[in-house]
Amino acid sequence: MCMLTSCSIIQSNNKESFVEGYYFMRSKAKQSIFINMQEDTVQVYYMDKKRQNISSKPDLIFPNYSREKLQGTRVSISSFDIDFLTILLKLRPATQGMEPQINSNLNGVLYFGRRIDSYLIKYQTNPLKDYNRQIKHYGFSLGGFIGIGNTFVAPQTTQNQVQYEYDGIILNKGVSAIIAVDNFTLGVSLGFDNLLDRNGRWWIYQNKPNLGLVVGMNLN
Repeated sequence: MCMLTSCSIIQSNNKESFVEGYYFMRSKAKQSIFINMQEDTVQVYYMDKKRQNISSKPDLIFPNYSREKLQGTRVSISSFDIDFLTILLKLRPATQGMEPQINSNLNGVLYFGRRIDSYLIKYQTNPLKDYNRQIKHYGFSLGGFIGIGNTFVAPQTTQNQVQYEYDGIILNKGVSAIIAVDNFTLGVSLGFDNLLDRNGRWWIYQNKPNLGLVVGMNLN
């Protein structure tokens, strides 16, 4: 829980803040827009596909509060994503006489992917029957990762070719999908590990698929 909380706090400083800039909206077609943040309003300006022409006046205005309920909207932004991930848990399927395993070894990987962050602008009533503006954040990223970690190596995981136990160094690689809801960030991975020493040829999990539960912090 400490890891989840700390990573979410770091992440919120980068991708989760709704700030001034270029976004897009999806209705019947993808609409490029510019968001102008004022003290108490969010102003939306429609633009052409090349972002060269812009409306002289805001096409949509979302005040901080209203006496009447206003129709909200969803705006999104696409970006290249670089994360540092930790695979908290790995599920290794049964193989060569070994039962399915759940491992929690130390590891760290660099993740590269494409990310879409969406911000839902909506209004909810308060006890005074006014409507306050709320902004909910959702993010999704899909990409690949590579890094190093350690694993327990023993006779039963090396087809009895190694007669001692030690912590081996492995190469982690694979693909991952990451979901963010406000300050909560979590993901799943499909990985393939390689033991990086001479016993890799005997290791029963060498380049075998595994499923992982990941958390991470954004680096860009």
